[in-house]
Amino acid sequence: MKVFDIKEQHKIIIIAILLVISSLLVYYFHFILKIDVIFTHLFYVPIVLAGLWWSRKGIAVAVFLGIVLLISHVISPIATSIWADAMRASMFVLVGIIVATLNQKRLQLLDELRSYSELLEYRVEKRTNEIRNLIDSIGDPTIVVDISNFEILLANKAARDFNNDQHPVEKSLHCYELNHQRDSPCETPDEPCPLEKVIATKAPQRVMHIHHDREGNESFVDIVVTPIFDKNGEVIQIIESSRDITKAKLTEKTLRETSDYLNKLIDYTNAPFIVWNPNLMITRVNHAFEQLTGYTSNELIDKKLNMLFPDSSMQEILNEINRTLNGEHWELVEIPILRKDGTIRLILWNSANLYDEDDKTVSAIIAQGIDITERKEAEESLKKYTEELIKINEELKSLDKMKDEFLSNVSHELKTPLVSIEGFSEVIKNETLGVLNEEQKKAIDTVLRNANRLERLIDSVLYLSISQSGKMKYIFKPVQIADVIDHSVLDMLPQAKNHGLVIKKEVTDNLPLIQADVDRLMQVMINLIGNAIKFTLSGEIKVSAYEDKNDLHIAVSDTGIGMSQDLIGNLFKRFYQGDASTKRKYGGTGLGLYISKLIVKAHNGKIWAESEKGAGTTIHVTLPKYQS
Repeated sequence: MKVFDIKEQHKIIIIAILLVISSLLVYYFHFILKIDVIFTHLFYVPIVLAGLWWSRKGIAVAVFLGIVLLISHVISPIATSIWADAMRASMFVLVGIIVATLNQKRLQLLDELRSYSELLEYRVEKRTNEIRNLIDSIGDPTIVVDISNFEILLANKAARDFNNDQHPVEKSLHCYELNHQRDSPCETPDEPCPLEKVIATKAPQRVMHIHHDREGNESFVDIVVTPIFDKNGEVIQIIESSRDITKAKLTEKTLRETSDYLNKLIDYTNAPFIVWNPNLMITRVNHAFEQLTGYTSNELIDKKLNMLFPDSSMQEILNEINRTLNGEHWELVEIPILRKDGTIRLILWNSANLYDEDDKTVSAIIAQGIDITERKEAEESLKKYTEELIKINEELKSLDKMKDEFLSNVSHELKTPLVSIEGFSEVIKNETLGVLNEEQKKAIDTVLRNANRLERLIDSVLYLSISQSGKMKYIFKPVQIADVIDHSVLDMLPQAKNHGLVIKKEVTDNLPLIQADVDRLMQVMINLIGNAIKFTLSGEIKVSAYEDKNDLHIAVSDTGIGMSQDLIGNLFKRFYQGDASTKRKYGGTGLGLYISKLIVKAHNGKIWAESEKGAGTTIHVTLPKYQS
């Protein structure tokens, strides 16, 4: 069973009431008053309403009323003919058909209009969504503002994100609330409102502005403001798109500061600095270059580079410059510079190339130099001086060779009579030629002692001469160090006794052998013991020997005057004798320790000293053990 809604039920009730009223009126006029003037017109009201409300169903109402009219005529005929009532009944049906048809057409048009409206709404909504999505896809915050009150009418996602995802439109925010967190438009001279400028000029504007987020953070923005006009050409809305350029601003600031730093670095560096382009036009110089050339920067910029070169070197210099244009760079290239006053300075240059975006085409050449004019002059003077020194050195070598030959000859000549002196002195001392009294014995001891001293001096000079000539030869063989020490001490006992000194030996038993030249090693020991005796006024001399890992360690200690630490470093140098007072008091040649060092070094050993002023000195010698 069909269920009618409340509205449909109301319509049925109204039609039923109208039909009842019409029927009653028909009955009254037709059956009681016996007239037919009015009642037929009353039927048109429910017919029209039924047609309007139910279209074709309204025809049924018209047919029903027509039938009622014909039945009334049959039941109670009146003056009118049946044909007139039939005509009226036909008119009922015709009106019903016309009204129903027109209403159906109206409903069709309404349906079409509704469908078109829905389609239009769908398309508008779709287009709106597309525009909204398009606007939301814009990475820069974009808003549409009503100029009458600066209220935001539309905001894309970036603008909402700027407001912590609180929708500016739903919140009915104004542009100054969104972008500046303030309750009134921008009015300060430092931050003029860009929207006001667009309203005044009716033209798009682009300005740099400062925005603030809800946390109060400041950001620099690049704003593009575009007006929207009504049909009369008046601005009604404004589209504002802002791009955060804070990082770009900071980068720009950093670049500006870096550029300023580099410019100052270039301008105030001590080294001359110049830049030229491929056309050999000067584009940049620093203060040091101005001082070098005597020209000001205004006199140099946009001038040809060849104004700086002397004619005599022009072609050679241009060849060097062409190398840089071909992509090469200078490294320590000497190029003369012609100053404004006509003088020439010699500069040592390094260069670097700047390239275009293709990394192939040279766009500029940078060169930095060092003025080496004085250095070059000094080098020339030094060269001449060196040549003179070489010549003098050759002469000195010749003299030194002559000296060595002279010393060798003199030493041999001195040693020959010295052998005779020592021999005859020994004969006299042994009283072979007669008995000696005490004074004579002391005298002959003095002769022998000084003869031995002279012999050692001659041996030292001979050794030094042969060693410097590179002809020194050593006879190495296995040697027992205890024997060398015993013989050395025995030779030096008379000298020690004359100084009132005692020589003690502390030699470990069964020491391993060493590979040594006995005579040269004896010379070392005698030198060391002799030095100890010379610089010891009282006390004793101690000679010790013991194993020290892979070496034999020999030490000669005394209780003499000692020396300060600053003198020890010079102790083994040739002819070194300490200070002047020591030399005057103790004498000597300063060769003993130097020769000892040479001999020990030839044995692959080491020699060094330990001393304390006023507490004696110890000379240490280490020699490697003999490896059979």
